[in-house]
Parts: sequence; structure tokens; C-alpha cells
Amino acid sequence: TLFVKIGDRYKAIPTKEISYFSAERKAVYCLIKERKSPIRTSLKNISTKLDHNFIRVHRSYIVNINMLKMVNFVEDTVNIDDKHVPIGAIYKKELLDKAIWLK
Repeated sequence: TLFVKIGDRYKAIPTKEISYFSAERKAVYCLIKERKSPIRTSLKNISTKLDHNFIRVHRSYIVNINMLKMVNFVEDTVNIDDKHVPIGAIYKKELLDKAIWLK
């Protein structure tokens, strides 16, 4: 569970409901059930607090690996909640190491 500040209160959000975190225009957002909520922290700070189900795939994205629908290594993207999220070159190895791949 992650506690996110909303106004002067903190709301408990089960991490299994979080699809991803994104950094956009100097702001960080958390996507929960297709709803984007702004949060006041950095992706670097968030990444130190998340469990092993979250992985950084790009300088602007941390995704919940359990929410991935598809990984495309030709286009270097992951699909999560009908969004194409880019895979950064320096984060590709961690994704390869963390997921279970069947051929």
C-alpha cells in the first residue's frame, strides 16, 4: 500500500491498483484505474519505495509489471492500459532480467 497526499490528507492506495507513474512537464503522476493523480515527489524517490512489481522502463516511467499487456522489443515499447510506454535503452536490461519470458 502506498499513501498519497491529497489536500491535507493521505489516501491509501493498494499498489496492485497502480498501473504506472509518469513524469510529465516537471510533474509526476500516478495512474490508478485509468485516473491520473498528481503527486509531489520525483520518480527517483518513488522507485526507492516501491516493491519488486514495479520497474523503471524509461526516464519518465515506472510501470507495474503485473499490468503489462504486451512488450514490443522491435519498437521498444510496453503496452499498459492501452498506452504505449517507451522502453529506454538503459532500462531494457532490467526489464529483460525481471520478467519471465517464454518462447
